[in-house]
Amino acid sequence: MDYKLTKDEKKLLYVEKNVKTFRIPDNVQIIGDSAFYNCTLLKNISIPDKVTEIGDKAFGNCVNLQHIEIPNTVCKIGHGAFHNCENLQSIKLPNITEIEFGTFKNCIKLTNIIIPKTVTKIGNLAFANSDINNINISDVTEIEFGAFENCSKLINVNIPKVRNIGSCVFNNCFNLNYINSCLKSSQLIIAFGLEWEYNNYIQRSRNIKLNILEYGI
Repeated sequence: MDYKLTKDEKKLLYVEKNVKTFRIPDNVQIIGDSAFYNCTLLKNISIPDKVTEIGDKAFGNCVNLQHIEIPNTVCKIGHGAFHNCENLQSIKLPNITEIEFGTFKNCIKLTNIIIPKTVTKIGNLAFANSDINNINISDVTEIEFGAFENCSKLINVNIPKVRNIGSCVFNNCFNLNYINSCLKSSQLIIAFGLEWEYNNYIQRSRNIKLNILEYGI
């Protein structure tokens, strides 16, 4: 057997590192922390509809994983779940409420992701160093530190409901040319980094179009 389950067979604990294709048993409800971590040969994975949770770093360092379908039964995806999945290109997320710390960090080929309206928070470094080019997160209210840092291909951002934004969220997003936001300019300066870095960014990117509808005083 190339995997290990808990005694009740409801949680997948471990998968052999040399696996290339894997079908998770139908009775599994939880993919445990680091269950597939460092399965560098894994290309295909099938997740049954009974799964409700994907643990921390569950698929971390699965560098050959290109596509994954996550069933809508999943309501929680742990931090770093797809960290360093260098060949992951697209993913459709289920109805989770938070994209946690480093979930897609260093997914350098990730260009397409569908974020459901149920998501209200994006954690630290969630998409840092990815190839994502458009972000439509119309119901998100909070974005934490460096969430899109070094996303050099990011062009359009739609964040109309965000009220709390961390520092360096858009640091080194050199191609960003449209932001739909209700944030104050002072908040956006923080989001780009230090004020001098924000000013340099504006000078470098003369084609930028900031659609800012400031609220409050």
